[in-house]
Amino acid sequence: MAFSIFPPHFQQRFWPKKNLLTHGQGPVIWIHALSLGEVLSALPLVALFSDERPDIQIVFTASTRSGMEALKKNSGSRLADIRYFPLDHPVAVNRVLSDLHPDIFVLVETDLWPLFMGGIRKRKIPAIFVNARISDKTLKGYLRLSRIMGPALKTFRAIIPQSPVDAQRLLRLGVEAESIRSPANLKHDSSLPDPENPALAPVRDWLLQQTASFVWVCGSLHPGEEHFLSDVLTDERLGGAAIHTLLVPRHPENAPLFEKALQDRGLRVEVLSRHSGEKASVLIVDSMGLLKDMYALSHGALVGGSIISLRGHNPLEPAMAGIPVSMGPSSEDFAESWQGLQDAGGGFSVRTPEEMADLLLLWKNEENKRKAAGEAGRNYVLRGRGAARRAFDLVCDLLGEKTC
Repeated sequence: MAFSIFPPHFQQRFWPKKNLLTHGQGPVIWIHALSLGEVLSALPLVALFSDERPDIQIVFTASTRSGMEALKKNSGSRLADIRYFPLDHPVAVNRVLSDLHPDIFVLVETDLWPLFMGGIRKRKIPAIFVNARISDKTLKGYLRLSRIMGPALKTFRAIIPQSPVDAQRLLRLGVEAESIRSPANLKHDSSLPDPENPALAPVRDWLLQQTASFVWVCGSLHPGEEHFLSDVLTDERLGGAAIHTLLVPRHPENAPLFEKALQDRGLRVEVLSRHSGEKASVLIVDSMGLLKDMYALSHGALVGGSIISLRGHNPLEPAMAGIPVSMGPSSEDFAESWQGLQDAGGGFSVRTPEEMADLLLLWKNEENKRKAAGEAGRNYVLRGRGAARRAFDLVCDLLGEKTC
């Protein structure tokens, strides 16, 4: 076909594969999550369906390659089908909806498409929106496009927003108050990090070789943040502090960029995929799917996407490991969670490399304070659990079953 010149994932989104489900053998629930972070947020919900309603056939879609990789690595045999979400084009939307015939559609967090939601509405497929996040940027965009985004939002029978702020923004967008349930955040429901994950063996071996006594993780870093990190690690006050850094780029292909930037500042760096075991203070982990469990090997964390203006990444993931968490000034996409974590005593905002170096010295030299901050952060995350159960119950109600 003409679109064969495009990458395979684009082809799969324009011309979705045929349905492999067996209709009549249980309800079909379609869950959609945009990318890696949203997919991971939805896994506790998938686990509930698998444990308590194995008769339900779950189709899970993602829009990005990182999201698809996360599904393949983490879902096991729990899902009836994994596929890319269709492009918002009549051909793709009509093909997939006519083929799948889902009993319920569940959108997780974001990635709302008006043509697709129109197809859901036309076919009278019940839809719910869980972990709904409406950033200030999204709000402005949806208000400008209210004629098409308004009907898309009103398609949902029920919406569970992440926070009270998201609930207020949904009201501003014209969603009926009766459709908006009390807030709950699926990110609180994530499983605890596992430091014994077999996939982490090379990282554990490297730390043993380095006889590392204090380790911090810089997770999901983006190009442009290497300069901040270089300044932190070359702060003369850290010279004899024996601090080891696990650096995890958001995209593994950026590992050489970070490697060169740190080496140019005189730091000894190894890259996980080709490390030799030589003495080094920094290990760049150029592999996906390890970050969450890696936090459990460390004593503190810096969450990337927050040093430069990329609106941050999820600070609850490292907090779940019971370690103190730091973020830079850009945390807009996780403002509610980040403020809550700071208020609980588990989150620390940094604006300069000097502030980050100060924090590292505090964490290293004041063990009791570090552990107290980590415990406070983990307790904050645990107190917010229950979103997956609420979403599960909502789906069951829509299926006409009051208890599951």
